[in-house]
Amino acid sequence: MADPQRPGPGPVPAGPSGYVIRPPQPSAAPAAQPPAPTPAPAPTPGVIVREPTLIGGLTENGAVIGSAVMLGLLVVFFLMRGAVRSHLILNRASLPSANGASWALFTFLTVAAFTVVFGLIGGFWTILSFIVPLGVLSLITLALFIILFNSATRFSR
Repeated sequence: MADPQRPGPGPVPAGPSGYVIRPPQPSAAPAAQPPAPTPAPAPTPGVIVREPTLIGGLTENGAVIGSAVMLGLLVVFFLMRGAVRSHLILNRASLPSANGASWALFTFLTVAAFTVVFGLIGGFWTILSFIVPLGVLSLITLALFIILFNSATRFSR
């Protein structure tokens, strides 16, 4: 008994687009020999090949480049933290308040740089679940730095 949902072995009649869909034909090759693997085609010059993405629009190369940029920026931010700490200590601020203000600056700069670097490389500027939390965290750490810096300069030892 034939299945009414399944068409016969012949071509399916053309639809509104005019294309004819043909069912696959059984191969006459012996089943004992597997087909020889075909080599992957080499990219031709002038053809753009897309990389696989990790998250959103971030590729593996973008993640490596972004990490290298962030590592360089972290070194610069750490040196800036030491300069702010030394400045506050020279202006007669106590050591704990100078440390707190300098670490708040380091945290602010790190979060802001992460947002900018990976927002640019990964194209995350339109994704609110990326921008909003990091923007709020940047504002909180900036406010914390301003408060701690002002309190460190106001209350000297």
